[in-house]
Amino acid sequence: MAWAGDEAQLTIPSASGAVIIDGKLDDPGWQTAAVIDLPSFESFGAGGELRLAVCGSYLCMSARLPEPDRVVAHASGRNPNWWSEDLVRWNIRVYDRGLRRNLNLSLSVNGWGAFRLDGAAGVQSLDGDGRVLAASRVGPGEWTVEAAVLIEGFEQIGFVDVQRVRAQRPEASELRWYWPAPNERATVRFAQRTNAATPAFAPPQLPTAVSSPHSSELAQVPGNAWTDQQREKLGLSHMLSDSLHRRMAAIAEQEKQAWTGVSSRETWERFRDQRLARLRDWIGPMPARTPLRTLVTRRLNLGKGFVIENLVYESRPGLLVTANLYRPETFSAPIPAIIVVHSHHAPKTQSELQDLGMTWARAGAAVLIPDQLCAGERIQSQPWPRESYYARYALGSQLLLAGESLMKWMVWDLMRGVDLLMDRPEIDPHRIVMLGAVAGGGDPAAVTAALDPRIAAAVPFNFGEASPEDHYTEGPRPYDFATASPGWGEWETTRSLPRSAADQFFPWFLCVSTAPRPFLYSFEIGWPVDVEHEPVWARYKKVFEFYGARDHLDEVHGFGPFPGPGESTNVGVFLRKRIYQVLHRWLNVSVPANEYHDPLPDAALTCLTPAAVAAFQPKPAASIALELAKERLAASRSRELNRSALRVAFQARLGDIDPRPNPSITRLWEKVFPPLTVEAMAIETEPGINIPVYVLKPEHPSSSPTPAVLAVSQGGKAQFLAQRADEILSLVRNGVAVCLPDVRGTGEVAATTSRTPGAMEFAITELMLGKTLPGAQLRDLRTVFHYLKSRPDIRPDRVALWGDSFAPPNSADFTFDQSEMQEPGPFPQHQAEPLGPLLVLLAGLYEDSATAVAARGGLVSFLSVLEDRFAHIPEDVVVPGILEVADVADIVDAQTPRPVRLERSVDGRNRVVRESNPRLSAKSDLATWLATQCLRPDSKGL
Repeated sequence: MAWAGDEAQLTIPSASGAVIIDGKLDDPGWQTAAVIDLPSFESFGAGGELRLAVCGSYLCMSARLPEPDRVVAHASGRNPNWWSEDLVRWNIRVYDRGLRRNLNLSLSVNGWGAFRLDGAAGVQSLDGDGRVLAASRVGPGEWTVEAAVLIEGFEQIGFVDVQRVRAQRPEASELRWYWPAPNERATVRFAQRTNAATPAFAPPQLPTAVSSPHSSELAQVPGNAWTDQQREKLGLSHMLSDSLHRRMAAIAEQEKQAWTGVSSRETWERFRDQRLARLRDWIGPMPARTPLRTLVTRRLNLGKGFVIENLVYESRPGLLVTANLYRPETFSAPIPAIIVVHSHHAPKTQSELQDLGMTWARAGAAVLIPDQLCAGERIQSQPWPRESYYARYALGSQLLLAGESLMKWMVWDLMRGVDLLMDRPEIDPHRIVMLGAVAGGGDPAAVTAALDPRIAAAVPFNFGEASPEDHYTEGPRPYDFATASPGWGEWETTRSLPRSAADQFFPWFLCVSTAPRPFLYSFEIGWPVDVEHEPVWARYKKVFEFYGARDHLDEVHGFGPFPGPGESTNVGVFLRKRIYQVLHRWLNVSVPANEYHDPLPDAALTCLTPAAVAAFQPKPAASIALELAKERLAASRSRELNRSALRVAFQARLGDIDPRPNPSITRLWEKVFPPLTVEAMAIETEPGINIPVYVLKPEHPSSSPTPAVLAVSQGGKAQFLAQRADEILSLVRNGVAVCLPDVRGTGEVAATTSRTPGAMEFAITELMLGKTLPGAQLRDLRTVFHYLKSRPDIRPDRVALWGDSFAPPNSADFTFDQSEMQEPGPFPQHQAEPLGPLLVLLAGLYEDSATAVAARGGLVSFLSVLEDRFAHIPEDVVVPGILEVADVADIVDAQTPRPVRLERSVDGRNRVVRESNPRLSAKSDLATWLATQCLRPDSKGL
C-alpha cells in the first residue's frame, strides 16, 4: 500500500447509509468506506479487497475474496473451534474504558459465516447476541464477508491488521495474505462519526430438505414381506454376509489345498509365479517412466547430525509427490536408505516419523518419507482431520471406474521413490528397505516389494495376514490353523484388493513372495499368544527354508491388545528399537546410539511452495484419472461395439449376471388393500439368497394377462410404496401390474455392519471374489424379470423396467462438498442412489423383450464421477473398468429402438443435470409414460 509508508494513520470514515450484515456487499453504506487492497500472490493472483466503515456504534468490516476453486469451510456458529479452512481475520487493538486497559481483539470469519472473537474475555460490551455480527456468501469466483463489532465503550482504535488464509488444496499449499504486510500493523483513527443507523443482521438461510408427498391409499401395505420374528429366524439381515462368507471360505479351502502341494523350492516358485502373474494382470501396466523433475524446495541443516531436504518429484505428469529426505550431515561411503510408507492416520510430518528419520540419519542412513496420496500435502479433497481415510475411499472408487486402482497409483509413487534414491550417488542401490507403517502403510509397502526386485528388504506392518487386529475386535479366527485368511472387504481398497481372493494373492503371499530377500513379519501390538501360534508364520518359515535362508526371516511385534496402549500412529520407538538389530544383521544398517526426539513444526517440512506450484502446475489425481478414462472410452467407442459386443464386455466386468433358471418360489401371503391386491413371495436367485418380491395388481383384474412394470431401487419396495404411491396407483388403475423386488443388499434384505456403512463392505468383498455387487443384483433382477414373464397372468411381451432413486439431490449451486463418512458440517449434502437406474439400464441391455426402460435419479455418466475430487456416489455402483468399455449414454444407445426415458439424472456430485436433448424432454409424467409404453400395440422410439 502506497499510503502505508507515507502516512501515519488510516482514517475509517462513517458509513454513508444503511449496512445489512448479510454477506452481499450491496449496501449503500459501503460506498464511503475505506478501501484496502490485499496484495497479489505470485502463484494465485489478487488477494482481494477489504473495506472498513463506522456505522453508528459499530465498526463494520467487509471483504471480497477471489476464489477460483471452491471455498473450504466446516465450522459454523459463534466461537467455533476452527478446522483447516478459509478465513479472513481482522486484528484490532483498542482501549476499553471500563477495564482501563488495552485489548487485542481478533475476529475471524469463514465461508459459512461462522465467526470467532478472541481477546474479548470479560468485556461486557461484547458479551451477548447482537454485539458481534457476521455473514458470508459464496458466489462465482469469490466469497464475500460482512462483519460488525460493537465499539461503544472503546476509545480510539490504535492498530489494525488483516490476514487472509486460504487453506491447502490438492494443487496448492496453504496461502496467506497480510495487510499492511507480514508482522506489521497500521495505525488508524475514526473520522467524525455520524448518527448512521445500527447495522441490521440478515444471514443467508441454509437450504432445507423437502419431504416427498405420498398417497395414503398404500400406507396400509406393509413395507416388509416377513414379520420381524420371521426376519430374525431367517437371518435376513446377514443373508448377504453369510453368502459371501461361504464363498470366501471355499476359496480359502482351495488355496489351502494348493499350498499343501508346495513341498520344494520348485513347487513354491510355480505357486508363487502363478499368483504374481495374476497380481500383475489385475494391477495392469505401470505408466511410462517420465522424468522425475526432482526439486529441493528447502534444505535444513540444524547442526544436529542430520540434514533434511524437502523434495517434490513428479511420479507421472501432473502428479506431484511431496517428501522429506533425512540424510546424515556427513558420510564417506554409499549409505543404506529406508523408504517409509506412512499410515493413513497421519502424514510425513507426524512426530514418530520425524523421530525415525532424524535418528536413523544421525546413525548414517538415509530415510525418504513421502506423503501418500490423499495425505499431508497430497490431499485430494480437504485438509481436515483423518481426511486421508475419506479421500482414499473416494479416490479408490474413482480409479476403479477408470480401470485403475489406488494400490497401483501408490505402488508407482513408491517405485519412483526408489528411482529417486538410485539416482543419488550417496545411496547404496543394494540396501534400499521398504518399511510400511502400522495402518495403511504396510499394504502398499508389501505390494511394492513384491513387484520391485530393487527392494532389498521389506517391513510391512499389520499386513502379514489380513487385518491381524481382528484377533481382538472380531472374536475367534474364522479359519482353522492351516488355512490362510483371504481377508474381507473394507472401505480401504488397498487392504482389500479386487480379485485378491479369486486369484489367491492373499496378504500373507504378497509378503513372502519376496523370498529369499529379507522379510520382517511386523505387528503393531502383541500377538494374542506368540508368533509361533500365528498361522502364516509356519508358511513363512517353510518358504525361507526352501532357499536355505531362514536367517532372512524375522518378526517384530509391540505390546498389549487392540485397542490398547501399544498402538502407534506410525512406527513407535518400542517397535523401532526392535527393528534396528534386525536390519543391522541383514544389511549392515547402523544401530542408532540413542533415540533423537526434537520434532519440527509442520511448516519446516512443507515441500510444496508457491514457486513449486507455479513450476509444476500439479493436478488432482481425479483429473488425471479422468483424462485416462476419456482416452480409454474414446478408444472403445472407436471400435463401434454393437449390442452383442457390449454384453460380452460388460459381463466380463460385472461377473455372473445370468438369471437363474427355474428358481424356487415361496408364496408368503396375498392380501387385498383396496383398490389393489398384493401378492408377496420369496424368490431364491442363488443358493442362500432369497429376495422378497411384491406383485401389485388391480383388486378386480381382467381375465386376460396384463402388462407389468418391474421397479427397483436402493430403498426397495418399502420406499417405493411410501414415496411413489401415486405413480404405482396410477399404473395399477390403468391395468398395469407393478412388481417390486428387493434385490440383495437393498430394502428388506439390506444390512449395515458395525465396521462399514451400508453395502460398502459387501461391494468390496465381491470385488475380492472377482465379481461385483451390481452384477449379483442384476442377476437377481433378471431372475425376477424372467419369473414375471412366466406368470400366466402377465403378458410376457409387455414387461417394462423402472429404476428409481429416492435420494434428494444436491442443489445446482452446491458449494461446500465434504467427504462421505466425515463428521457432517452444517450444509446439508446428500449421496446419490443410482443403483436402481443402473440396474434397469443394464437389464435392458441384456433383455431384448423388455418393453421400455425408465430411469430416474441415475447417473448421467460415470465420467462425471471423475470430474471432481469429491464423489457423492455409494461403493455399490462401482464397476471396475466400466469406462474402458462404455458409459451410460452408450448403454442407452445400444437399446435403440426400445423406448428409454431418463429423468432427473445426476452427476457424480449428485446434482441434477439439465437435459439438453429435446428428445428426452418429459412430455408426460413417468407413470403415464410407462402405462402408455406397456399398453400401446407397438413401443418404439426414445
